[in-house]
Amino acid sequence: MVSYWQVLEYGVYFLLLFFMVPIKIENDNDLELFLKYIREFNKSYIDEETFKLRMKAFKMSLEAIDVLNKNQFNSTAVYGLTKFSDLLPKELIYSTNKNHKSKSPRSFKKRSYWKRIPRKIDWREKGIVTKVKNQKNCGACWAFSIIQTVESMMALKYQKLFDLSVQQSVDCSTENFGCLGGDICYLSHWLVYNNISVIAESKYPYTGANQTCLNTKTSGGIQVTTYSCSSLVNNEDKMLAHLAYKGPLAVAVNALTWQHYVGGIIKFHCNDNFEDLNHSVQIVGYDLNGDIPYYIVRNSWGNDFADGGYLYIAVGKNICGIAHKVTALDVL
Repeated sequence: MVSYWQVLEYGVYFLLLFFMVPIKIENDNDLELFLKYIREFNKSYIDEETFKLRMKAFKMSLEAIDVLNKNQFNSTAVYGLTKFSDLLPKELIYSTNKNHKSKSPRSFKKRSYWKRIPRKIDWREKGIVTKVKNQKNCGACWAFSIIQTVESMMALKYQKLFDLSVQQSVDCSTENFGCLGGDICYLSHWLVYNNISVIAESKYPYTGANQTCLNTKTSGGIQVTTYSCSSLVNNEDKMLAHLAYKGPLAVAVNALTWQHYVGGIIKFHCNDNFEDLNHSVQIVGYDLNGDIPYYIVRNSWGNDFADGGYLYIAVGKNICGIAHKVTALDVL
């Protein structure tokens, strides 16, 4: 049964649409879905131009979702409406990361680890992974993925887990561009070669905006002593071995289709070109037991993204470019 308030709500949006925002509607079902989407995801738009743009982006998302779900083959990935469905693709990527167009890291000779590693590793279960965070409208994924890995390596070494400051790197890393983007290899280099102590989140909280650098002191925090930034394309067994015996990794990826990801294992529809890397995440484990072995990937888009902030990417074929730029850290 439709309530009075639902009727009123629809009436307001129809007035907005046909008297204030003259958008050509080719499909009444699209409008109905958009109004439902606005309610479900608690969206609001400040003016008619914004409403037009968000309606356009939403229709593009519907088309993209349809294509992604129709062209699957033996895959468990599922795509649908998300909190990002009213964004244009370029808006989502801009709000996540701009990787430096640096040369691809060096490759290592292939070695086989598959028979010697556990079938499953999930570092969340071992208490060395902090809660999922939200970078919001700041393109600081490069800082989140590295600092989260520092947190995990600190917990492995000292059996103490707490949040470290991402904002410190956003504000102070001179080799990156704050909320306008950065690179996990460059941040790792900056931390090591400047003897930076990463301080607690409580002492330098995240604001999601560029600020003047407040603290690069060399004591009272956690220092990264060594790092590696490697290309492991065609050598993902080395990634698995590190995850099994050393700990989590930070990686660069192409996250363009993640805008519509709601669950399952990604094994198609994710460009693996090095030039298209546009986001950074943390890998906190893997599972080789099923028909599709996969990485357990921690994102920084909040815990209302996908599976509590996590997604799953197939192992072995550089899906989403996950093996192009792999960063491992040690802490003092």
